[in-house]
Amino acid sequence: MTSTSRATVRLPRDATLRDAAGDALSIRLCAATDGRWEVVENSVPAGYAGPPLHVHDRIDETFYVIEGELTFRLDDDVVTGGSGTTVHVPRGVPHTFANFGAERCRYLGIVGATDQRGNT
Repeated sequence: MTSTSRATVRLPRDATLRDAAGDALSIRLCAATDGRWEVVENSVPAGYAGPPLHVHDRIDETFYVIEGELTFRLDDDVVTGGSGTTVHVPRGVPHTFANFGAERCRYLGIVGATDQRGNT
C-alpha cells in the first residue's frame, strides 16, 4: 500500500484475503480509511444462494457486477443484472443477492459509513 498525505493506492498484491463461506473475499480498501469505506472483490459460484435477507442499520452497500450475473432482492423488488450493473442499497433496506446463473460471478462490494466500531 502506498499513501500520501491525502491519497491511498493499493496494488493487487496489497489486498487482504478473508474467508466468507468457503469463498475468498479480496479486501481492496479498508484500514487506510479508518473503516469508513471498504472495497471488496468477491467471486461466487454458479448456484450460490446468497446470504439470508438482511438489513444494515449503519452502512450503505453498493454492488458492481464485473463478470457474470447477480439477482438482487431489494425489499419487495427483484432485479437481475449482468456485467456493468451497479446496485446501491441504502441503510435500512432489506436485501440479499444470489447467483442463479450457470457461471461464476465476480463483483465489487463497496461499503460505506460504518460507525467507529465497524458495526453494521
